[in-house]
Amino acid sequence: MRAIAVTTIADQDSLGVKRLIKWSEICSAQLVLMGDKKSPVWNKNKLPRNVHYFSIEDQNFRWPRLSQLIPLNHYGRKNLAYLWAIENGIEILLDTDDDNFSESDVFAPSTMPHRRLPEAKEWINVYAYFGQTKLWPRGLPLDEAMFPIQKTVDCVEEIEWHCFQAVVDGDPDLDAIGRMLYPESHIFENQPPLLLQNGMFCPTNSQATLWKRELFPYLYLPVTAPFRMTDIWRGIVMSGFMNLMGYKTLFGKIGVAQMRNLHNLISDFQDEVAGHINSKLVKQNSDSYWLANNATSHHLVLGQIYENLGQRRIVAQNEVQVLDIFLEEIERTK
Repeated sequence: MRAIAVTTIADQDSLGVKRLIKWSEICSAQLVLMGDKKSPVWNKNKLPRNVHYFSIEDQNFRWPRLSQLIPLNHYGRKNLAYLWAIENGIEILLDTDDDNFSESDVFAPSTMPHRRLPEAKEWINVYAYFGQTKLWPRGLPLDEAMFPIQKTVDCVEEIEWHCFQAVVDGDPDLDAIGRMLYPESHIFENQPPLLLQNGMFCPTNSQATLWKRELFPYLYLPVTAPFRMTDIWRGIVMSGFMNLMGYKTLFGKIGVAQMRNLHNLISDFQDEVAGHINSKLVKQNSDSYWLANNATSHHLVLGQIYENLGQRRIVAQNEVQVLDIFLEEIERTK
């Protein structure tokens, strides 16, 4: 089974929601939407059978302990959509927002052919490999943004992946500095997907990302991280686990575009400063925990990572409490 996970404060008759519903039908996918305090009242009787909307009241009833720990008006509400996917046997999940859309089935992207990088530079600016050498993804440290690109190696075999990060046309997921410097629309080249092997990393996000079920328990979005860093640090923490398990990440175009909702770029910039300061430390610390504890429960290691981040005041001390409830909810479904 397939599903699309979204948080929204939009009306059910908004253009973005209508596009999501159409997209879910094209993909033969369930659509699960988590509302928030600002959300208007929805008439769920008018929703198609594959669309599942949860108001704050619904969330508090369905997942009372976790819902009441997640702040209101917070992107971390999407953690409940991940629980829904686990509870309902979803095998592949599209992580996206209500301002992204496509008119094609994105759940089975072709990876034949694909490209690889021969040299193991740690931080990779993936956008440069799709023709946008002046842009960089949100979450990439500034001092890693403008390195010369390497020559890629073409590979013809099909590759098994666990994360496929879409490169999105229109308003891709740049950081706030990039948006202010280059405010125009951006179209990426139609190049084959790019595989990042162990030792290489580019931040993943939640703009338009496909995840296989094995990763669902690690999709936890830290609720005390800055808003613009929650999905970035989630991906950084998860990357060490993926390396440990041999799970692969590909980046590529799958026909997704964005008409971005209104954002305050100065506010976004303030949130993202924490990433430019701390993201390398988050990666270094989380990677070290995965390497040192590979015989231990993976959920325990995840908790140790966030406990360490709390001690360093990168996230708040109570982050581990929320994560523990999230993991307990997952255990309860088994």
